[in-house]
Amino acid sequence: MPLSDVRRLCPKIILVPTDMEKYFYVTKRFADICRRYTPLVEMFSIDELFMDVTSSEHLFGGAVIVALEIKQQIKKEIGDWLSCSVGISYNKFLAKLASKKNKPDGLFVITPENKDDILLSTELVEVCGIGRRLEKRLSSMGVRNFSQLRQLPDSTVQAQLGSHWPAVLRRMAYGDLEDINSVSYNKKDSVITPDQISAQKSVSRTYTLFADTYNLRVINQYIRNLSEETAWKLRRMKLVGRLIGLSIRGADQGAWNHKTFKIPTADGLLIAKVCEQLFKSLNWPNPVRFVGIYVSLLSPNSQTSLLPKDQKRHEILKTMDYVNDKFGQFTLYPAQLVDGEQVKPEVNGFLGDKGFRILHQ
Repeated sequence: MPLSDVRRLCPKIILVPTDMEKYFYVTKRFADICRRYTPLVEMFSIDELFMDVTSSEHLFGGAVIVALEIKQQIKKEIGDWLSCSVGISYNKFLAKLASKKNKPDGLFVITPENKDDILLSTELVEVCGIGRRLEKRLSSMGVRNFSQLRQLPDSTVQAQLGSHWPAVLRRMAYGDLEDINSVSYNKKDSVITPDQISAQKSVSRTYTLFADTYNLRVINQYIRNLSEETAWKLRRMKLVGRLIGLSIRGADQGAWNHKTFKIPTADGLLIAKVCEQLFKSLNWPNPVRFVGIYVSLLSPNSQTSLLPKDQKRHEILKTMDYVNDKFGQFTLYPAQLVDGEQVKPEVNGFLGDKGFRILHQ
């Protein structure tokens, strides 16, 4: 919930800053333990992964034994304070559902035999892949569980939600959905997709505000803040980019725009100025709740300008990075952010930009 609500409900709460470096360190150790049992490991979030032990479980005595050993090794190698809930089933959708059944340190198995009993006793709010908006719309149609979802005619689903959803929700209701990423529902069924680090295609940073805002000064502060972090990641990865893009969301609407240049950059000031112009060109009529900055058409940062002003700017950025690396991010920051909320750096998405993640492991 928003921190303003937290402080209202619990005025004496003590808030501590996030420690993303520690999170990723623990995540890497956790994933390394799982990879001892199979190479088919797919990161799902900073603290979740899928693993397919179909071909290797016989070496360890079965999937349940694998799960118990992983839980034991996590406590032994990382710490007693780290619990681990495991769900076992024959597809990702059911395995994810099973992992929620005995939290915070449980183990649950969904089989073809008990699948219907589990599904028909599960509320839709518990299901990964049904977000708040979809759950709310289904609830308005009188659908709050899988039993009611199974009875819902496809024609009603299509009329209320669109042609994309009838087949997806039907398969979900019977536990036959393999891919639980909502953006991939219409793709061919997949099993486990092991993480493979391909060539970096873009570097980005997104942020959801705690409250809607129409204030242009505040919006531009967020744009500058996120542009600085995007540029910092580019420089750390020794990359520059020619395409600069902005995405905006608010009031259940979204828009994006980008601009391509001949000369690539990793300068947060330039990225921010471009994105401010992109925002202006959108003529955005709604409040802003989400801001995203991205840079693509990347290439190695091997170019050196001979222009004095460019060389001076390069030295400024180099010195700024040195100070922030030594004393913490945003020890030095643009004056534009002085009176605004500072968004601290973090790696976003599926453990963030994969090239950046590998660089810092």
